[in-house]
Amino acid sequence: AKSAEADYEDEIAALHSKLQELKDRRLEDLDEVVRSAQASMGVFASLIEDKKAAGSRLSHHLRDADFSLEALLQIFRTENQLHRGGLPRPVYFDRKPELVPLTLPDFDTTSDEAVLSQQHDLVKALMTEVQGLRLSIQESFNRRFDSLQTLENNFQAKEAG
Repeated sequence: AKSAEADYEDEIAALHSKLQELKDRRLEDLDEVVRSAQASMGVFASLIEDKKAAGSRLSHHLRDADFSLEALLQIFRTENQLHRGGLPRPVYFDRKPELVPLTLPDFDTTSDEAVLSQQHDLVKALMTEVQGLRLSIQESFNRRFDSLQTLENNFQAKEAG
């Protein structure tokens, strides 16, 4: 009986170790989900800011290109007129050349910011549930382990608690 009891205690210890390992893995998985959700929100917010900055930079560079075009045309037309030797300048020198219109990308972030707000709310809800999930995992572990204890061990644990 003592040998069987020792074998049972060894099995219980091994099962406790295995259950502890499973519990720890699930808690780590839960923590990883939370970290991943928070990191994803940070990346998304950063991408939104990058999109805004890209739109601003493009607009600035297009304005600079317009100013450069004007300056370059003025230099060309002045040099051209100097080399004409008194001949009248062409009529088209008095108007700006028509450029091919560009289709610019949409840099509006309104819908992106709405999605980010939804994600923020979902992560906030997850954070409020995390503690309950951790408690549930711990309770499941305790319930499973307690069911494996001998009656004598259960009575001793209840008397000590």
